[in-house]
Amino acid sequence: MVLFMWGDDAGVKWTLGQLRHLVGEAMHLRAEQRMEFVWITHFPLFSVNAEGRLQSAHHPFTAPIPDDMPLLYDPNKLLSITGQHYDLVLNGVELGGGSIRIHNEDVQRHVLSTILGEPSEELEHMLKALSYGAPPHGGFAIGLDRYVALLVGRGDSSVPIRDVIAFPKSKEGNDLMTRCPVETTSSQLSRYGISLSVANDIKAAGDKIPGEEDGKIQSSTHTSLCKYYMIFI
Repeated sequence: MVLFMWGDDAGVKWTLGQLRHLVGEAMHLRAEQRMEFVWITHFPLFSVNAEGRLQSAHHPFTAPIPDDMPLLYDPNKLLSITGQHYDLVLNGVELGGGSIRIHNEDVQRHVLSTILGEPSEELEHMLKALSYGAPPHGGFAIGLDRYVALLVGRGDSSVPIRDVIAFPKSKEGNDLMTRCPVETTSSQLSRYGISLSVANDIKAAGDKIPGEEDGKIQSSTHTSLCKYYMIFI
């Protein structure tokens, strides 16, 4: 079989990758009950978005490999820079990822402002901290639920995370194990020195506030609540 595809580079590669998995499953080409780990390295630091602008392939705080640091100052070589970010994959499923961060203020400001054209005002606190002399640092996180699902399925990537997650949420966002969210009592708020203040303009407009049922405020981590309540400690 000969297959021809056309389109942008990233889209073609993604589609062919999905087709490869589909054919492998249909023809039973995958070895069953095996755990195959692989590290994905040598990611590009930058890519081009649909508008033709440069964007970070991972995030704008990722450091380039040391040998490519000078290329940050050559506009013609930006797409040739390799970033220090990595993924850990098990049986075709991404378990986790991480990166080494930029720890130099001048380099970080150059990436944000000059290369990406992003405003840096909201990040001045971080840039100021870097100016004091930050050590090289990075981070890596593993999706434990995904890993457990693969272990339960003996390498079968089709086992859903919901089958193994410790505290699954319903489609309404409720946790049936801990019966959360629940009504927050005044004594609980008082214990931690917290008071909830409903925005006057919302009340004046007569709008229903998310999380308020029959005059009772339901505790929730939903971001919409943050728009209507101010918490004072």
